[in-house]
Amino acid sequence: WMPEKVEKMSQIFLKNENIKLLVTDVEPLYEDENAPKLYLPEIGKSLLTKLSFNVHIFEIHRPGCTYCLRKELIIPFQKIWFSECAHDSVLWIVALCQDGLYSYKEQLIKFRRHDSNSTPINARNKKSKIDEITFKRKVINKLRENAEFLKLDEEKKIQLEKLDNYLKIRLDIISNQRILKIFGLLKYINYYPKKRSLLVDVMATFERDRK
Repeated sequence: WMPEKVEKMSQIFLKNENIKLLVTDVEPLYEDENAPKLYLPEIGKSLLTKLSFNVHIFEIHRPGCTYCLRKELIIPFQKIWFSECAHDSVLWIVALCQDGLYSYKEQLIKFRRHDSNSTPINARNKKSKIDEITFKRKVINKLRENAEFLKLDEEKKIQLEKLDNYLKIRLDIISNQRILKIFGLLKYINYYPKKRSLLVDVMATFERDRK
């Protein structure tokens, strides 16, 4: 942590009661060439940016070490979290659901990386794809079950339903090799983090099941 991290983030909280989870930029320090690289896309142009709920809720763009949160986020977190979940991912998603996720554009963390760090990457083989999609649908189901408690508005409910439909189609295609259904995903092309990810699904579909 930078020495001023807690003070700066606390001051931001005091000035904006709408913030439930505040994240910051990161300065990665790579110990060697084999260290996994962090994906840290720019979040907004302003010093303080509010992130909006959308179908890309599973794209977590800052590591948990940057987080600062209000205690009222804990109970919603506990309702959604289950053993397979990373804590920082659930906090990010719940804060999005409650319109309380903000990013502060200053590097207040020096994040040391070396080759023993385990950074999640997009699953590419068939089993990993199936596990990834099944996990995401489980999270969505928890969000929808707790929609009233989370105070999700109708627009968020609709987006979660569409996101689940997209994942359901992907799961059917990959699990059952229903390649012709791939055309049904074209209307969901923007749900993928990158358009070429659709090709990864196609390759996973034709992969033989591992014994």
